Amino acid sequence: MQRFRILLNTSLLILISFSIALAQTDKKTFFCNYVNSEYNSELTKNYSETKFKEADASNLISWMLDPIGLKPNFVLFETSLVDNAAAIMFLNERVILVNPSFENRVKEKTNTDWALISILAHEIGHHLQGHTTLGSSSQKQELEADEFSGFLLNKLGASLQDATIAMKIFGSTTESTTHPNQTTRLLAIYNGWNNAAKNNKTSNQSLVEDKRVEGKSNKDLYLLGKNFLDVGRFHIADSIFMIYTKLYPNHTFGYYGRALANWRQDPEMKLGLANQFFQKLITIAEMDKENNKAQLKLAYRYFVGYHASITKDYSMAIEYCNNILNLFPNDPDATSLKESLKKERRRQ
Repeated sequence: MQRFRILLNTSLLILISFSIALAQTDKKTFFCNYVNSEYNSELTKNYSETKFKEADASNLISWMLDPIGLKPNFVLFETSLVDNAAAIMFLNERVILVNPSFENRVKEKTNTDWALISILAHEIGHHLQGHTTLGSSSQKQELEADEFSGFLLNKLGASLQDATIAMKIFGSTTESTTHPNQTTRLLAIYNGWNNAAKNNKTSNQSLVEDKRVEGKSNKDLYLLGKNFLDVGRFHIADSIFMIYTKLYPNHTFGYYGRALANWRQDPEMKLGLANQFFQKLITIAEMDKENNKAQLKLAYRYFVGYHASITKDYSMAIEYCNNILNLFPNDPDATSLKESLKKERRRQ
């Protein structure tokens, strides 16, 4: 973490004039933007007069590409020519443009260096997958770049929350002709991050063969997963609880652990990563409600939040509140929440 923080804070070099006049050429330069936007056509008319700050990015790009064994061959500029960040091809150079005001907003709103790293990874993904040479943009291309960003961030050591924070803040909730909506793009980032995790030595495949899980009782296996959960190694915890569910498919604890591990990776529930595991937990636990009250309450409470915040299905959220009250008739939080949800439903 410290290494790329130093690289990001490397002082910017001399102001230079990137002396190219797009208005004087018939060839259209195509921009692959991070989020949907238009580049400033007035600036392109006087492109030769536009001043750029060239970032001392060679070490940073080298560090980013090192985990996947690629050589850095990108030119990175700070410029107000674009609204946010963009990848373009110019004079056979792979160029990444970043608006300095956007860069500052990213740092201020996310308070983590990973956010800008993920945006740069997205633009690198456009270049590596040839999108900048196609002359057109599409939702498919954006999702491919998002997936690459998630993959690379995992290889660099970022958590899923680190890999998705920029998209959670700057991604649009509505889609455009070129860019999918925020939820779809978050899923693409997750898919890339998860695919990289599966290839890591601490991934699902290696854990199946790990001596630490061989011969473990259900209690010991659960405690092993919980230990990883407690120290924030959520993906490893999920892998261990996955093994638990395979060995003990009728126990609630494996699904309970998987639900918690995925909820921690998706705390705002936008991806719904924990949904299937909480649902499976409910199916099993409701066969013996009396002995599974605590787990059922948490699962019901999760779905109250999910339907109230994500699907906006207040009737379904109220139904889950009723499930809590059936178990705990005097629960003050469920009672209060139910009344608030009724008010929200009336406003719809």
